[in-house]
Amino acid sequence: MEPFIQVLSDKGILPVDKSLKILCDKSRFAFLPLNSYDVDLELARKFPRVTCQRWCVLPFDRTSKSVLVATANPFNQQAAKELAEATPNRLLWYLVPPSDLVANVRKAFR
Repeated sequence: MEPFIQVLSDKGILPVDKSLKILCDKSRFAFLPLNSYDVDLELARKFPRVTCQRWCVLPFDRTSKSVLVATANPFNQQAAKELAEATPNRLLWYLVPPSDLVANVRKAFR
């Protein structure tokens, strides 16, 4: 469940901050510090647990007909496909620090 950029940081290859900067630049996803956001755990629990835990993604809020989703890997097309199948709403993706993401996924799916 640990995101790849966290593994790179743990092995001392590339710090998380640099990885997030590169991913933001390449994917053009917005960065969001998830620990300062009020995560809607009930919304997250409406999505498949297996998908969220396997791909380390977390739907964390809803705005009208869109669902905001946190990820540490913006290029994971399989995760996007599986979440899109679980909701008729549009998915808006945000890049978040892996430590915040893992903590919130664990909290949502205890």
